[in-house]
Amino acid sequence: MNHPLPVVLGAVINNNNILLIRKNKSLFTDLWGLPSGKITRGEHIDQTIFKKIGEKAGLDVKYDGLLGVVSETISESDTLLDHFLMFLCRLTTKELGYKDSAEGKFRWFDLKDIENYKSIMIPSDFEMIKRVVLGGESGNYISLVDKSNNIYVLKKFEKV
Repeated sequence: MNHPLPVVLGAVINNNNILLIRKNKSLFTDLWGLPSGKITRGEHIDQTIFKKIGEKAGLDVKYDGLLGVVSETISESDTLLDHFLMFLCRLTTKELGYKDSAEGKFRWFDLKDIENYKSIMIPSDFEMIKRVVLGGESGNYISLVDKSNNIYVLKKFEKV
């Protein structure tokens, strides 16, 4: 890979709930994380996130803005596996119903209890929810994730 893969992440909020997906087709298989999708050439982040949330969850959402940008690398035994440039978007919806997708199952999580789910979540997604979505720390971040025996550990998540 010569350059980071640009992706959008959607923090979809309904009242005090956030929509997460249990991944079944990615590096983070069986972990819960923010709905995401690759940005295709010629598409802007708001267009991509509308399309991805619509395709994957079947939800009508309102784009509330860009919360932050995260440059994330995932390594295993000091070998780079992936590099993503992630655009974290805030979205709201009045709908509670959703459909599961080929990429995983969706579920609403109560934001006030999010700390209880840390062990089953993608580590960097947990930090984004805790610090950016809940904590209001918008900005740019560097995230370093280490994979060992299919366990992901967040080595670094800091604002730059």
